[in-house]
Amino acid sequence: MRRFGRVFACSAGLVGLGGAAAYGGLYYNHKKSMVPKETRYYSSLAGEAEGRLAHLPPSREAMIERMKKERFDLLVIGGGATGSGVALDAATRGLSCCLVERGDFADGTSSRSTKLIHGGVRYLEKAFEELDFRQLYLVWEALEERSHMLSAAPYMNHPLAILMPVYKYWQVPYFWAGVKVYGLLSKLVCCFETGVPPSSFFPAATSAFSFPLLPAAGLKGSLLYFDGQMNDSRMNLQLALTASLDGYVEGMKGACVGNHLNVVDILKDENGKAVREKLARAKRRVSGEKKRM
Repeated sequence: MRRFGRVFACSAGLVGLGGAAAYGGLYYNHKKSMVPKETRYYSSLAGEAEGRLAHLPPSREAMIERMKKERFDLLVIGGGATGSGVALDAATRGLSCCLVERGDFADGTSSRSTKLIHGGVRYLEKAFEELDFRQLYLVWEALEERSHMLSAAPYMNHPLAILMPVYKYWQVPYFWAGVKVYGLLSKLVCCFETGVPPSSFFPAATSAFSFPLLPAAGLKGSLLYFDGQMNDSRMNLQLALTASLDGYVEGMKGACVGNHLNVVDILKDENGKAVREKLARAKRRVSGEKKRM
């Protein structure tokens, strides 16, 4: 019995140490991508006068003047979600970056999304059905990004309640277990900083009373779970404007961003290579003025 007790104690200790190490890794991975709690999202001019740091983007005219004179490390053509994200990433790495958009920021696909920040609950179902770790990792990443987006921009992103009525008895435990595993995985990945409330089950009577428009015939209950909802076009604009802020984070070099600037052509030498000194010729759609950049 003593030997069994020692083996059990050693095994329990190893499991505990392994669990603590795994949670520590998850906590570190989660925290390094989250916004610090002391971050100021807005700072007014009045606050700046009182000595608080105000992060205000340069004017469009100032950035266009800078485009005419400065030599950039990177030119990004297109101010959608991808282009604005690339510009922000480059700026935070200290690169001199210029972003031009022929229309308005997010005037294409980036403003026509479902506006849903979902963690991929259907991919979780496929991951268990097909024993596919790649699907599970996809849910893992999506839940982490959902938490990050809800935390980074709480003034434009928020939890979205989703109600799922159930009309078959076997679906009650099946769907309930699915959303509970979904919530548990979210808490594990995000270290309990999910940004959304927990899921709930409503019996048939409560469901019919709370949601009278649901078809009552055969209703067995309903499941309520939460994902996120975003303002896609405003989020895109925030990415572009944040990229233009000089020194917003340590080592960040503010990018030049401009809308209604149409790239006419890429200047190349006789060998077909882009000329670094004069990479592109852009046209201001408002005034019709052409300038080399």
